[in-house]
Amino acid sequence: RLKPEITAVGVAVNSTTRSEEYLSAGGTSMASPGVAGALALLTERYKQLNGPANPRADVLKTLLLNGATDMDNPGPDFRFGFGFMNLYRSLLMLDNNNFRTDAVANGEQKSFTVNVPANTAQLKVMLCWHDVPANPMATTQLVNDLDVEVTTPASALHKPLVLDTAAANILNNATEKEDRLNNTEQVVIN
Repeated sequence: RLKPEITAVGVAVNSTTRSEEYLSAGGTSMASPGVAGALALLTERYKQLNGPANPRADVLKTLLLNGATDMDNPGPDFRFGFGFMNLYRSLLMLDNNNFRTDAVANGEQKSFTVNVPANTAQLKVMLCWHDVPANPMATTQLVNDLDVEVTTPASALHKPLVLDTAAANILNNATEKEDRLNNTEQVVIN
């Protein structure tokens, strides 16, 4: 599966020590608090807009990942995931109610219309769900394989961007096709 999913500041981060001093450090231990803080702010804003109920974890994850600023290869990649965390864009999606929660039954299809404002440079549509754990002996770990597709007004069909997991191809750009591995799928239309 795609890992990492998000990238955040993790180099030369100022922090505190046990002896009440400051240090500059790097690594996932320095990036993780920034991501956790961003999710806390998204949670706070969600509650301001929707009452005291906590947002669903998949909603927070989707807002954070789909709001990311793409880095390196276009689309997801194995170095930056869906990109560099951009809390501002994630908050804009939340404030503008540019997300949807729903459920689908086995074999069911659902369609939604997305109104794209004129002069929009890029549309990102993300489907994210919590999958149940697979049997450790299963040949595939994805239990519920959902699919997202976007059809333009001109009838062009766009599928999610998927990476080639073969060792020789991990630096290649993601290509549009059905994703049979991940529980987060993103369609990008420029």
